[in-house]
Amino acid sequence: MKAAPTRAVGAVPIVLVGVASWIFFPANRILVVELTVAALLAVGLIKMARDAGSLRPRGGSFFARDFDQSGRAAQRPDDLIRVERIVGWRSYDALDFDRRVRPFLRQMLSYRLRAGYGIDPDHDPEAARAVLPPQLAQLVEGSSNPDPFAGVRVDARLVSALLSQIEEL
Repeated sequence: MKAAPTRAVGAVPIVLVGVASWIFFPANRILVVELTVAALLAVGLIKMARDAGSLRPRGGSFFARDFDQSGRAAQRPDDLIRVERIVGWRSYDALDFDRRVRPFLRQMLSYRLRAGYGIDPDHDPEAARAVLPPQLAQLVEGSSNPDPFAGVRVDARLVSALLSQIEEL
């Protein structure tokens, strides 16, 4: 019951002003009563709103916490991290291209051939080569065949061009 005296503190001045107005302005007593009641209601509503605010959870609403992204780092998919590691360089020597980039591009090419044409390049490389442009056909053959990129530094523009060709399939 400690909270009751603090709630009455806001009402005491209003009641005192109302009583004084009642005494000093007898002709306007109805107006004085109406203004006093309105002031008491306003103070009561303000205090209720303040008390209602204390009912909220400490960290804010549950919905606000779910949508708040400021405290969390954005989660990056593992596949995206892997792709960035593979094709995130500016240029590749023949060995890096052959060991790192070519298997990734071949995997992407294999997926697109299966999805778009129903061709599995591992089981039917001839059919795959028939529908592919020459540079992509070299990716199907793998590194055991003569490499058109051997001895050359392969830059990101060529990798981007190969990826664009794969996407167009």
